[in-house]
Amino acid sequence: MEAEIKEHEVEVHDKVKSWLNPEMCDLYDSYRPTYTDEAVQFVIQKMDLDSQHTPAGTSCDILELGAGSGIFTKKLLEHLPKNTRLIASDPLPTFLGRLQEKCPSVTTLQCKAEQIPLEDGSVKNIVAAQCAHWFKQPDAVNEILRVLVPNGRLILVRNERDTSCCFVPQMIALWNKYRGNTPGWTRKECTEAYENTSDFTKLQYATLPGPLLKGSLQTILKNVMTTSFLAHLPTEEKEKVQSEFASIFFGIHENEMITIPYTTDVFYCSKV
Repeated sequence: MEAEIKEHEVEVHDKVKSWLNPEMCDLYDSYRPTYTDEAVQFVIQKMDLDSQHTPAGTSCDILELGAGSGIFTKKLLEHLPKNTRLIASDPLPTFLGRLQEKCPSVTTLQCKAEQIPLEDGSVKNIVAAQCAHWFKQPDAVNEILRVLVPNGRLILVRNERDTSCCFVPQMIALWNKYRGNTPGWTRKECTEAYENTSDFTKLQYATLPGPLLKGSLQTILKNVMTTSFLAHLPTEEKEKVQSEFASIFFGIHENEMITIPYTTDVFYCSKV
């Protein structure tokens, strides 16, 4: 049975509603990969955190959109200067509850990228990790532009499984079999709204070495099932899907360690 949004109702995609279930939220938080120190430090380097350049009336130094359970938030806190004003936002209260457990010093805000309850020109930096494919355009880009200060920074971060790993192309093909019309990450669809406007500087990007997902076959399968459109399936169909993914790793002993490498893409620009 799905949990209810108790704080206030925020409309989300049907496939996202799986994460309203606390057990599914725990699965997501436990089996999604984190981010490397190198990637997080690179993101911070692209931000404007100089207190002398802070316009009057700003609400925060950093607004994180789609913060989820706080996987990126926690890594960000490890590297941010002290007294940095960070607001982590997400439309789902289950995710925000888990984030608050891990990062009690962080202010949280229940909202989505298309409706940010902050004043015009009140945010210096916006970062969004692993969530830009859920943004509805052009509403999200217009809202981001509204709340950013002049010269405010926008940074999109994305962990991607490294296709040079022999297992990954087969895994992607199987995911695509079940994706249907669920929004997915493609560079064109997720970045063109920022590239096709004169309100931002030219969108730049860098690809960095990402984390390594290491574990037994069961660990890898649990990671697979954190995908929104698979988490959404009935129990019997989930078992069928897990068997299909397990067949990719045929010949590997149940307790043998499997490593799935990732790369981390970082896209960044500034409000003109």
